[in-house]
Amino acid sequence: MRLSIKTNKTGSNYTIIGDYKNLKGKRSTYVYESLGNDTKLIERFGSNDTMTKVQEYIDSLNRQECIYPENYIKAHFLENHDQTRLAAYVPDAKLRNHWNAFALFAKGIGFVYNGQEYSALRRPELFEVDTIDRSGEDISWLIRSMMKIKRNEICRKGSFFAREIRRGVVKAEYTYNQERLIGYFRLDGPACSIDSGIDEGEYKDELTGKAIQVFHGVLKLDETPVIFHFKRT
Repeated sequence: MRLSIKTNKTGSNYTIIGDYKNLKGKRSTYVYESLGNDTKLIERFGSNDTMTKVQEYIDSLNRQECIYPENYIKAHFLENHDQTRLAAYVPDAKLRNHWNAFALFAKGIGFVYNGQEYSALRRPELFEVDTIDRSGEDISWLIRSMMKIKRNEICRKGSFFAREIRRGVVKAEYTYNQERLIGYFRLDGPACSIDSGIDEGEYKDELTGKAIQVFHGVLKLDETPVIFHFKRT
């Protein structure tokens, strides 16, 4: 496996790119980036410039579709050993559902850090015995559901694009041939109704398995994201 490290002008962010062959001899490119500016987005949650940072983050995800090799696999994470917990920055459990789901939905591999599945508030010690605090909200169901969604072929072979369709609301989409996988994520602000861009009807939410009604293209976002899978006919 070949690794290269790139550092930006400030030296605070880095990118590790690995070129390797799997057991079947197929080549892939792994991309691991420190959160850097992405962490600043979480740190500024609730401030006036949060949405500016959301748009910058979305733009960077879209840009990666152009600058990285076609077979790139990006690593995404919201928590790590040297960062404050997501639950400390985003106390609203409903919004955390959207943040966690979006990080796992984005193209690549999503990482869950020690205790994040229980919405832990305190960052654990690395060099001492420090058991996971399981008293917080258990979101393991969401992680399992997102894992199932990401195993779809469209997430491996499809193109990814995201955009902010309303202040604080992101629409992210995979496309592959005539297939579409669309997710709607509320990253800031209260529950709201949005223009989904899809036809009126009843659709299955891939995250919860529930039937979701769309009237005149309007979709309500509240406790959890909504993810629709339109398969080829």
